[in-house]
Amino acid sequence: MAGYQIGDVTLDANVAGEGFPLVLIAGTGLPASIFGFHMGWLSEIRTVISFDNRDVGASSDSPREYTAKDMADDTAALLDALEIEQADVIGYSLGGAIAQELALAHPERVRGLVLYSTWAASDAWLNLRFSLWERIIAATGNELSGELGALDLFTHRFLPGVIEGLRGQNSGAKPRTEGLMRQWRADQAHDAADRLPSITQPTLVVGAAEDTLVPARYSEELASLVPGAKLEILEAAAHGALIETPDAWRAAVEPFLRSLT
Repeated sequence: MAGYQIGDVTLDANVAGEGFPLVLIAGTGLPASIFGFHMGWLSEIRTVISFDNRDVGASSDSPREYTAKDMADDTAALLDALEIEQADVIGYSLGGAIAQELALAHPERVRGLVLYSTWAASDAWLNLRFSLWERIIAATGNELSGELGALDLFTHRFLPGVIEGLRGQNSGAKPRTEGLMRQWRADQAHDAADRLPSITQPTLVVGAAEDTLVPARYSEELASLVPGAKLEILEAAAHGALIETPDAWRAAVEPFLRSLT
């Protein structure tokens, strides 16, 4: 990983593989390593650009509030720094909101889109969900985010085998309370619904049937708003399908990526 000065933050980014560029944008509070199970096959077919968003991982804290639009500008500036003119984009959760804004504000930079477990606009239900996360983090100093996050990421079938590891992993993590709250506020502010019909890039929307954080109905709505978008709903999977059911996630995403020319 290497640091790139992007406006008022430093983004930690990694480039691996060969082929047409592919940018991976992670979700709220998640580092680029969330895509780790898939870096092997992705880097065999693409030059993969993965990075930690502002306020996450090895990237710097943001000095201000921001939105998914601002984070899309971060991504475009990172592509500039890497001298990449155009790329395909996979956006996960908040990363999917960022990917939408990137395609809308910088359409020439995006060839194709994969929007995974994300949404078109934050309605009252999502805003309550996201604001509760913000309030929990404010009250606990991020102490419980790992275990609570596991409930949102995984199904009951997967959780028992990983919960102790999650507790151990988070017990030594440095809390970034303010940054996480800024990201949850960015989630609440996202609203691209009335602009999505102007997206012209080939788009795949992937949802998960058992997603309790961003239920599959939001993927269905998103796909209905993007002209020509394809929709895949993964069965027996939740928000963290790329970890819990990696084979099913790959089976949904890989054919679409290979179809882009």
